[in-house]
Amino acid sequence: MDLGGKWVAALGGGAVSGFPDLAYDDSDWMPVEVPGHWGRVSELADAASVRYRHRFSQQPPTGGERRWLVFEGLLYHVDSGKVEHTGDHVLAAGLNHVEWRVEVPEPHRWWPHELGDQPLCDVTVEVGTTQGGLSDRRRVRTGLRAVQMDNWQFSVNGVRMFLKGTSFGPATPWWAEIDEAGLRRDVELAKEAGLNLIWAYGHVAPPSLYDAADEAGMLIWQDLPLVGPFPRGNRDAATDCARAAVGAVGAHPSVIMWCGHVDPLGDSADPSVQQGIARKFATHQRPSWNLSVLDRSLKRELERHDTTRPAVAYSGVLPHLPRLDDTDTHLWLGWKRGQERDLEQFAARWPRAVRFVSQFGAQSPPREMPLLSPQTWPDLD
Repeated sequence: MDLGGKWVAALGGGAVSGFPDLAYDDSDWMPVEVPGHWGRVSELADAASVRYRHRFSQQPPTGGERRWLVFEGLLYHVDSGKVEHTGDHVLAAGLNHVEWRVEVPEPHRWWPHELGDQPLCDVTVEVGTTQGGLSDRRRVRTGLRAVQMDNWQFSVNGVRMFLKGTSFGPATPWWAEIDEAGLRRDVELAKEAGLNLIWAYGHVAPPSLYDAADEAGMLIWQDLPLVGPFPRGNRDAATDCARAAVGAVGAHPSVIMWCGHVDPLGDSADPSVQQGIARKFATHQRPSWNLSVLDRSLKRELERHDTTRPAVAYSGVLPHLPRLDDTDTHLWLGWKRGQERDLEQFAARWPRAVRFVSQFGAQSPPREMPLLSPQTWPDLD
């Protein structure tokens, strides 16, 4: 049963007695479309949270049957080659955690597009009942490959790669209106431009992006949706997010690494800011809630739930004690400040800081920029 269509909604915030009850009076709630975004409804556009309700009729399950209510996306929800193998596992009542290992002696490996083909295989898990019925089924498509990162040098299936990437933000703030064909086209355009890496910057993208990358042999740097400094008290929600991200996109061979937090120090993480380099270095050495507590917890959570690819705690932090390692650099030379020609002097002073530069130069201007014209590009104010 498809539950899309007309729902009703009201401003959220605080506990509401009886909200889940069938007898709850929602006659004064406003109509909204699902899938959709409350930001498209003028009365709700500025709301921090919204409650939704929908009434439908369905026969109750018979003995031994169950019904599943599946939400394909909840925005701003903050509560916490052919390889074949089959196997059976007996489950007990209650929560079960089952792991098993499948050895593939001569796998058909998934490769980045410069190095080879992209064979994919399906993994299907079914939960059956003692009466022989089917309780649930889940299928994911994946590929077999190995990823290593040593001193920020990446290898896929043992072959070292030079990564050439682009930062890719959310295609639209209205995720229920995502153009899947457009996402696939973006992946193809990146490939045609000679790139091999897409940085899913500060978000987990819709499934079509990962499917397209798997099929095209494009690599993905995967962020959690944490950008900029976060206040205390968010660690549990953030680690829940890390665990959910692994479950959502961890099966995709195109995803080659996890990053827990982007710019955890805010704009001060950019070493091209015009202030004393010694002062900036000292700033990045001091313990902080984001670097010392939140980001370390995110890295541990990612590594606990995914042992198949590297995970870094943060992006855009200068090398700092005790290891002076495990960090990339954001250089906004020529965009936020300075000139691109300043890179030579900066690299001479801080060679380790340019070992892996993940952001550099100017952002791509939007098509609708009113002052942009072929006559003025690239001399923009």
